[in-house]
Amino acid sequence: TSGGFAANAIPELVKMEAYVRAENFATMRQVNEKINRALAASAAALGAQFSATDLAGNLPFHSAKQMNGLCADVIESLFGKNQIRYAGWETQSSDVGDLSALMPVIQPLCGGVTGTQHGEDYALTDREKGLMNPLKVALCMLYELLSENAVRALQIALEYTPLFQTENEYFAAISQISKTQEFVCYHPDGSATLL
Repeated sequence: TSGGFAANAIPELVKMEAYVRAENFATMRQVNEKINRALAASAAALGAQFSATDLAGNLPFHSAKQMNGLCADVIESLFGKNQIRYAGWETQSSDVGDLSALMPVIQPLCGGVTGTQHGEDYALTDREKGLMNPLKVALCMLYELLSENAVRALQIALEYTPLFQTENEYFAAISQISKTQEFVCYHPDGSATLL
C-alpha cells in the first residue's frame, strides 16, 4: 500500500490493500460492498477516481459439529477427560474455510508449541504433544469414520449442511466476487455518480 510521499502533498496515486473477514459469506460480501462505496464516496468528495480489484480470499471456517463430537470422544479415549479447550469461532481464515463451505471438516489444534502462530518465534517444543498426539488422533479418527462400512462418515456427511451444494456453485460465487471495477463516474457538469 502507498499513500504519497509527504504529509502535506496530495498524492497522484494512493494504493490500499485490505481484507474483509466475517462469520459468514453474505456478511463478507456486504461489508466489502460498504467499504468500496465508502472509498468511492471519499474519492468523489475530493474529485478523485476510485477503482477496486476485489479478489476472493478465504471463506469463514465453520466446524462440523458432529465431527467435533467424534474428535472429542477420540481425544478423551486417548488422553483422558478435560484435555480439550474449545475456541469457538475466530476471525482467522484459511483454505479450510473454503473446504467447510462444501463438506464437513474440523481443524483441531494441538499443544507442544510456543510462540506466535505464523511468527518467527513459533517453534515445536514438545514432540509428543506436537507431533505424536495429533497423529494418534488422526489415525483414530480415520478408524472411527471408516469402520463398519464408513457408517459414521456417511452419517456426518448427510447431516452436514454446506454453504454450497456443488463445486460449480462454489466457483460461481467466488467468480462473482473477483472483479475490477471503476466506482466514480464524472459528468460534464462536474457532478459525480457512484457506480
